[in-house]
Amino acid sequence: MSRTSVCVLAVALMTAGLNAQWLEDTIGLRDSVSHLFSPQCIEYCPLNGHVYVGGSDDDILVVIDCATNRKVAWIDLPRPARDIVNANNVRHVFCTVNSDNLVAIDVLGDTVAWTMAIGGAPTDLCYEPQRLMLYCTTPNTSTITVVDALWDTIVAVEPLHSGLIRPVYCPSSDRVFLPAYNTDSVFVLDAATNRRSAALRVAELPYWVLSHPSGQKVYCSCRWYGDVYVIDPYGQQVLRTIHVGDNTGQMCFDSAGTKLYCANFNSNDIAVVDCTADTLLKRIRVRGAPKALLYNPVNHKVYCTHATAGVVTIISAATDSVISTIEVGLVPTAMAWDSVHNRTYVARSAPGGMDTKESGCSMKPEVRIESGKETAEELYA
Repeated sequence: MSRTSVCVLAVALMTAGLNAQWLEDTIGLRDSVSHLFSPQCIEYCPLNGHVYVGGSDDDILVVIDCATNRKVAWIDLPRPARDIVNANNVRHVFCTVNSDNLVAIDVLGDTVAWTMAIGGAPTDLCYEPQRLMLYCTTPNTSTITVVDALWDTIVAVEPLHSGLIRPVYCPSSDRVFLPAYNTDSVFVLDAATNRRSAALRVAELPYWVLSHPSGQKVYCSCRWYGDVYVIDPYGQQVLRTIHVGDNTGQMCFDSAGTKLYCANFNSNDIAVVDCTADTLLKRIRVRGAPKALLYNPVNHKVYCTHATAGVVTIISAATDSVISTIEVGLVPTAMAWDSVHNRTYVARSAPGGMDTKESGCSMKPEVRIESGKETAEELYA
């Protein structure tokens, strides 16, 4: 049996009920048009109610209609997608690809609006909705490229450092914060001038940066020591260091911003931080290698994927305890939340070379319906 015949990719869809969680649907991404095996990025667009999925092994974006959970478009790209960000007020979804290009998708027709060569092998994106600016890391040139999303023009290219990842805009201070993964620093860009304003010393391997909903603080996780750094975005200085675990990666806030959840990859737990006192509240034991985190503001639950387990762990933000785990199949990579239908989409892939029994996946690149499938609570035991 060939490697590709057993390597099936799907988007697992979970509906959030008041007292139950279940796998509602599985949407195969592999078909006669798409040969996508390894999704890296997934984004929900509320303007058209579509989910966009891209990955490292096919020059295509697969578009899913959240009302029907059916694929409705396949968008050709110059190269495989690296990152996707939604920009509602310019009616576009933007995508970096594995070359020197930035691609704009018109969400009203799910077609390519324009492709721009920006150089530097662009990777991660963030969008500033007031000035309509895109901030794009370009690691090959150690710069941040600023693009006017409305007029499709490059407005600035600012040298910062190599290894820049995951820019985050803080609206209250009007600054962009960028961890440099191969250093021990977070770089700061003044969004008014598009010039570097600071470099903040943290621990080695800064990985994930979040702006607090109040805009008063910025949080940065560092993989090397398992610490979270609390940053003053106005004074541009580190306020506090919180040790939360081992190999700390992705983070998310609850809707009120009272708590911060941190995925500890090596210690197999989720740390909960009190954002008022900036202290560690507890660590929640979960399955192996917790990776992506997503907070659902409707049911007040935290969703967590795992790099070494084909499940999504669901944590109650009210009690900070695991309430269920849902089998989704290997390997869940990224998540997006549909705010209209209150569903969580989980992009996943099965490693090549595994047979269907080991991977837990159907061989058929078709939609697999599992509506009403209840989750076994003993999966967490």
